Amino acid sequence: MNDFLPVEMLYFNAHLKNRKTAVLNWATATELNNDGFEIEHAIPTTGVPEFNTIGFVKGFGTTLDAQYYEYEVPNLISGVHYFRLKQMDFDGNFEYSGIKALEVVASSSENLYPTLVTEDNASIFVKVADEDHYTVEIITPLGQVVQIHKGIMNNTLDLEIKLDINKFASGVYFVRVSSESRYFIRKIRLE
Repeated sequence: MNDFLPVEMLYFNAHLKNRKTAVLNWATATELNNDGFEIEHAIPTTGVPEFNTIGFVKGFGTTLDAQYYEYEVPNLISGVHYFRLKQMDFDGNFEYSGIKALEVVASSSENLYPTLVTEDNASIFVKVADEDHYTVEIITPLGQVVQIHKGIMNNTLDLEIKLDINKFASGVYFVRVSSESRYFIRKIRLE
């Protein structure tokens, strides 16, 4: 990379549209030999974000006029997503923008009911937003997993999980529903 890059950035912003689409906006004050911008995205992870190129927006080459850009990333999964721009000039030199983070909150379509489980009604029903391999865990307040169910779930049917209520003490439990890319937790009470 050289000391002088040919683009003067005015701003780089990110916001959500329709709860699952990232909208990236940026503008330049001037451009000199600007080939364009690679869009880089890091999906939600528990580790260090790993950026991958997901698109390219052509630059205006050389201009003294302000230029405005927009790029959309649809169908984001739940979690925190990170975005950055890689501005490239025609000679292959490049510079990264700052990183923007957007949090996608789980859809209200993810649900669990009933929250009160009795001997007469010893099943819970789980609804997920997307088809995937899921693990459903029943957890005590001390963090002990007392029952596990694994399988493919989809968003068209509620999964019924029968609890062997005689094996559990009465009280509050947590139900963690997780896949490789998302999770949610709900509280239930056993009586």
